[in-house]
Amino acid sequence: MTQGQLPLLLFPKPTAVDRARGTPTRPTLHIPDHGRQAERLSPKLQTLQAAFEARRVELQTSAPNSDPDLVVVFETVGAVGDFISTANRIPGLEWLAGTMDVQFEPDEDFYDAEDAERSLSGKLFLLGSNRQALDEVVRLWGLCRADSSVSLGPGLSAWKVLFSHLKDVRFWGPQDRVGADVRQAWMDRLGHDAQSIRFEIEAWCFESSAKNVAASEEIHSLVRELHGNVLDERLLSEIAYHGFLVEMPAGDVRQLLGEGRPSLLLSERVMFFRPQGQAAVRAGEPAPHHPDAGMPQQFASGPPIVAMLDGLPLANHPRLQGRLVIDDPADLAADYPAADRVHGTAMASLIAWGELDGAQVALPNPIYVRPIMRPDPTSNPREERTPDDRLLIDIVHEAVRRMFEGAPGVSPAAPTVKVINLSVGDEYRPFANELSPWARLLDWLAHTYRVLFIVSSGNQADNLVLPIPRNTLSGMTQEQRALAAMKALLRQDTHRRLIAPAESVNALTVGACYSDGSTFPAVHGRYAIFPERGVAPYSCIGPGFRRAVKPDILLPGGRVLYSERPLSPPGETHLNGVWQTRAPGHRVAAPPDDSGDTIYTRGTSNAAALGTRGAAQAFAVLEALRAGIPDALPARYDAVLIKALLGHGASLGEIEPQILSARPDVEHWHAKRRLVSRYAGYGLADVDRALTCSEQRATMLGVSELRNEEGVGIPVFDSRSAQRNSCQGEGLSSRSRGSRHRTLATPSIELPGFGLIYRMILCAWAVLEESPGKCSSEPYNTKSSRATALSLSLRVRTWWFASIASLMPAGS
Repeated sequence: MTQGQLPLLLFPKPTAVDRARGTPTRPTLHIPDHGRQAERLSPKLQTLQAAFEARRVELQTSAPNSDPDLVVVFETVGAVGDFISTANRIPGLEWLAGTMDVQFEPDEDFYDAEDAERSLSGKLFLLGSNRQALDEVVRLWGLCRADSSVSLGPGLSAWKVLFSHLKDVRFWGPQDRVGADVRQAWMDRLGHDAQSIRFEIEAWCFESSAKNVAASEEIHSLVRELHGNVLDERLLSEIAYHGFLVEMPAGDVRQLLGEGRPSLLLSERVMFFRPQGQAAVRAGEPAPHHPDAGMPQQFASGPPIVAMLDGLPLANHPRLQGRLVIDDPADLAADYPAADRVHGTAMASLIAWGELDGAQVALPNPIYVRPIMRPDPTSNPREERTPDDRLLIDIVHEAVRRMFEGAPGVSPAAPTVKVINLSVGDEYRPFANELSPWARLLDWLAHTYRVLFIVSSGNQADNLVLPIPRNTLSGMTQEQRALAAMKALLRQDTHRRLIAPAESVNALTVGACYSDGSTFPAVHGRYAIFPERGVAPYSCIGPGFRRAVKPDILLPGGRVLYSERPLSPPGETHLNGVWQTRAPGHRVAAPPDDSGDTIYTRGTSNAAALGTRGAAQAFAVLEALRAGIPDALPARYDAVLIKALLGHGASLGEIEPQILSARPDVEHWHAKRRLVSRYAGYGLADVDRALTCSEQRATMLGVSELRNEEGVGIPVFDSRSAQRNSCQGEGLSSRSRGSRHRTLATPSIELPGFGLIYRMILCAWAVLEESPGKCSSEPYNTKSSRATALSLSLRVRTWWFASIASLMPAGS
């Protein structure tokens, strides 16, 4: 701790208070009246019954007396509360998937009364149903159709709301199973004359183990019919996941794309076909190497606090000797040449030392490393990627479980770990409203092991097309270049969505800002075209699940230079990124060559690694606070406290005007906030500021459990309470009492059960002013209310709220 920096303070113990009630909003959704819904829905339900009977007759030849299990899709517009528990009261209906958020175009029946052209939010409810259950649903509809005020019986009232908001009801079919992502992936491979294609099948996951066994047997059999093989299979009922990795000849894949409709495509056991999930990093052309600067003699000791799932680092690199605990049960090192150990070495270097141009102090504890990637000898340029003969979700699940539970006959490998770095992602799974299995896995692992995952948002290294005449860039000022670059970036952002698992609710997702600590000489024709500490042009953007703020924060990812393409059209300037250069960027450890053993790199991987380094520093702060007051901050809350601390110092600073200046057509304040948060989350994090106090600034930290419908009261802060709660007995000076930073963290409640769904935590704040009897609250972005890290400005107060999303069993 440097001179002028003081330790964090602790809140006085919170007390339970009555939850403040919000002001209800006036609904603007127009839904059909009772008569119109009767006209619309009755034929649809009759069609379902007829289709069900036809399917039953079809199965009689192979399974006499069989009552098929089909998946019914209820498409609803608007909000339908308590439907999950209501549906479970009907025998034969089984909740199979969490609600999927969808958007509907307005029509004559469903539209917004204030803006008839506005898209409508809705949900898909997916339930397994047998004939008895379907008949019961039709019976309930018949009662509602005859009398809209009828009582349907105990616990069934939500069906009336569902029927009034129901846009469509149908069976899950081939059009749902083959989405645009897997169709495009198959067509790309077929276009490159692939002889065989590997892809994934995600099956419905049932509560009944017998049904899951039957699903497995059926999928294996149907894959064999198409001359394919199942290479890997994993059932994780905790996240309702049943996945298969399949390899199939190209000709048979064409049947899945064509009109033949093979049995595998029609199987009621299949939920989705997916592209094969793999995490990969491209080495590209060899980067120029540099000799390392003088290295301070600092040694690592103690148990690991940070874990890294990545490529295999070069353990004997001078910067990493004695700093890594490598656990390689699959013996990936046997086929991992030292020259290929690029990405893992770089990430370990950033976590341990920060960027090497910054002359920072190394972390005191070693880093636990579990390699999950290996070199791909067939790639050109060279890539490090996860093994292609296993499901990606299986690899990550096994690695994390080994840390905390061990394996048969093997003790836990790293039970002291609090933070896990994931600077990799699956480029074939850009986020599209639905959580990927990988993101669901991280949420469950974070919940189960009380660990924080720090995940990179993903990279999209596009060239830029600036709306300025060619050959004019050199004559412009830096401000003019930056504005033109931001306009080009915002115009090309439609394909820069988060890369799985960056949409994870419980993870801290880190995007990159255009910043690093390097110095470099000016080179003619090369431009650092974006503003320093602004948005990095390669960083993937949000929003996240249910429109939550993602990425959560930005951290430096390194600058990239751009050069003008000579043959640009006359009215445009085409720029190419110059990625393999010396500075700028982050200087990191690298496999050595004759020139040296460090290189410059850039990307959101770097930003996430620096976030992980900051998390280790935050944990050290928590440990210091506990040393003074052991019972104040229970260790079971460390993950969420670290998450709150990393976000606490975030600020949009100059990023907001940079973005908004490129989109002057965005005028409404809510649209402006939504636009800025897509790129920058809550802003650029200042870890040092968040982890220390000064005579002019206090950061207070507290923890409490907050259950549904409860409120928590925090005692008013003053200098006397600061003195009572400071670990070192140091308080604030009286002149600093106008600037207050408070941190509140709440953990989730563990609720076992099957068929997990997400319950996002919604919160609101009311702050008592200095004058008795006055209370103010500030409205906040609805995206923030759904976030797991929430920053609100209330007068001179800044609040950070962090939570681990509760994974709830269906019916809770």
